[in-house]
Amino acid sequence: MANPVVTPERFAAGRTFEEYLVYIASAENLRRESSQGGPRRDWSGFLRERYQKQRLSDAHVAALRWLAAQPGGPAKVLVIAEEWSSDCRRDVPMLA
Repeated sequence: MANPVVTPERFAAGRTFEEYLVYIASAENLRRESSQGGPRRDWSGFLRERYQKQRLSDAHVAALRWLAAQPGGPAKVLVIAEEWSSDCRRDVPMLA
């Protein structure tokens, strides 16, 4: 890609899953308007619990390891998420 939107520097400035959970619970985040216009909810406990309880199947782990081992295979994962999204609440813990 000639002009990548996500440069290595921008990727490095992102949050880890744990940092994201801390941000979700922060006063800074909770002051923001929710997607429905009301108060924002702290989803960090829910996401942390999902992360601790759910595991990828052996077949999924094997497929991801195979994919990452391919020449030019993915070495990093970028997730763009908002905790108010049910899809993100379902998928982000699995990606972590």
